[in-house]
Amino acid sequence: KKLFIISLVITLIVYVFFVNNNYKNVKILKRLNKDITPSVIRLIGSFLFVIGILCFIYYQVNENELTTSPET
Repeated sequence: KKLFIISLVITLIVYVFFVNNNYKNVKILKRLNKDITPSVIRLIGSFLFVIGILCFIYYQVNENELTTSPET
């Protein structure tokens, strides 16, 4: 379980790097008055991956609390 969480954290670091690069690329293209649509799509996709990885890490860390079924 710890190895899986470590690999998720490494993946998170990589995707934060991608978000940073895509954001810089959007800023440069905007300054040059170029079409920013493909770069914005990449930025949104990278950002969604970061959110997904954060949720996945959260549920892996809190796995013991989520295994009980709700009382009806």
